[in-house]
Amino acid sequence: MARKRMIDPSFWTDEKVARLTPTGRLTFIALWTLAEDSGVGRGDPRLLKSLIFPYDDIAPDVFQQTMSEIADSKLIRLYEVDGQQYYKVVNFLKYQKINRPTPAVLPDIGEKTASVTHGGLTEDSVSPHGVFSEDSRPIKENTAEDNITLKEGEEKGVYGSRRNVALTQGEYLDLCETFGREQIDGLIEQMSLYIAAKGVCYQDHDAAIRRWASRNTSGGTAGGLGEYEKRAIAQLTEDAL
Repeated sequence: MARKRMIDPSFWTDEKVARLTPTGRLTFIALWTLAEDSGVGRGDPRLLKSLIFPYDDIAPDVFQQTMSEIADSKLIRLYEVDGQQYYKVVNFLKYQKINRPTPAVLPDIGEKTASVTHGGLTEDSVSPHGVFSEDSRPIKENTAEDNITLKEGEEKGVYGSRRNVALTQGEYLDLCETFGREQIDGLIEQMSLYIAAKGVCYQDHDAAIRRWASRNTSGGTAGGLGEYEKRAIAQLTEDAL
């Protein structure tokens, strides 16, 4: 299902984007709207052509050339999993601020062995990091809104009602698989409200949530919080509803 996305004004003067054909630029924007909140979308050129250019007479092989053009500019990654074609928008979560992201359904490029296609070459890879370089510059982002610092190579999504809990899609899915989605969503919301109320800063949100969940599972106190903090979090959660 298509989604509303943001276009940063710097998009129009980006040199990588400028090297695309006008059709390539329009297709690249359309890929954002068709991608899941992880930046991954179905990559079959016949399907994408029918969704992006339903009224235009464009052959699938011609549209495939457009997709290769965008991939050659290192704006997307093309890959296959179990015979299905997918694409992933590079640095998607750096430019798209998503509140309460929907859990991914489509397989990410790093989740399992995939046939990674780029510039007409195909290579079997368990870890795609040795195949592609998203950008030579470090990704640094620290905004007042999110209070999040992104390290090079990471794509963090923001979670919680206050949009201040930073997790990659893989971290979130692994937490849900290990401890159950209901518990993890509850702990994410507790952390979000606790950070907002106390102004605390965690170096690694995934590690902190994992510690809370482990202590909950073992019957201990979640994250070492005292009774005052637990009552405060409960009150904040109630006030936020």
